[in-house]
Amino acid sequence: KAFSRCALDGKSEVDEDTIKNIVGEFVGIKFIETEADRGRHLMEMEKFLKERVLGQDSAIDKIASQIRMTKQKLDMKPEQPDGVFMFAGPSGVGKTYLAKQVAQFLYGTEDKLITVNMSEYTEPHSVSKLIGSPPGYIGHDDVPFFSSKILENPSSVLLLDEIEKAHPEVIKLFLQIFDEGRIQDTKGRIIYFSNVTIIMTSNAIGISNTSMGFGENNTNDIKADIELTKIFPVEFVNRIDEVIIFNYIEKEMARYILNNIIIKKSIKIFDKKGIKVELSDTFVEYILDIGYSKKFGVRNLERVFEKEVMTNISDFLYQNSNTKNIKVIFENGRIVVSDNL
Repeated sequence: KAFSRCALDGKSEVDEDTIKNIVGEFVGIKFIETEADRGRHLMEMEKFLKERVLGQDSAIDKIASQIRMTKQKLDMKPEQPDGVFMFAGPSGVGKTYLAKQVAQFLYGTEDKLITVNMSEYTEPHSVSKLIGSPPGYIGHDDVPFFSSKILENPSSVLLLDEIEKAHPEVIKLFLQIFDEGRIQDTKGRIIYFSNVTIIMTSNAIGISNTSMGFGENNTNDIKADIELTKIFPVEFVNRIDEVIIFNYIEKEMARYILNNIIIKKSIKIFDKKGIKVELSDTFVEYILDIGYSKKFGVRNLERVFEKEVMTNISDFLYQNSNTKNIKVIFENGRIVVSDNL
């Protein structure tokens, strides 16, 4: 409809910015006005991401530098994806969350993150889910995943979660995408990935930064590549732009995340219901003591917090429906929820 209105209005000139805005409405992204604006925006990437993803500054520096180069069209092979990254490391340290924030920064919305759970692609025939079934086979008339998602979102972030679980035939398909920047589905449609940033996650390497010796220099980058070649073909590893090893979340950082992200988020949830909640310092320390896990990271902290806080307050509210002020403390080895009068 927007295009029709412009075509009918013969008295007004349609400049390039107007066209960009109209197209942006259709594809769900906001265009940066000029090359200079784009450059300034990209220079703010580290700041944006570090405010949202804590404890992973080195990972953010690497991904920002690579994306800035490809988005400025300075990479040697512009037909290839706008960065192919491997996010490796323990669970719960922010790998998937960082991917979401990259999409938010680049396109103004997390909706531009397209997630593929690779645990669903463990069989050789799984390739058909991505590019379609051959003619004459069941499912040939179905719209395959890439034909819908990438054609509809040619500028996006593609997250391949737990890539190590994918079948070798699926890995071959991605090898072609990394190398050529495009793939053809079984109906002959060409799907381009040249404006797509691809992020893979894996828990298979980097479980112990210290024991494996990963750090900041090229020698350690090579060590990471060697670990990957134990799982993936060498040619696949060679097409990854950056292997990024995520750090464990240390306890002091976990305390900061608990106080400044998890607790604040929960307080906002209750504020929307008109309920004021106060959590005592002793209770916060209790959550940290039982919820912090170097192995399982922030996700475990969130899980414990939800179990110990949200469910206890929920039960209290069912019994005291008129309460608008709640205090949660930890004393004598147990959680106490009460009216904060």
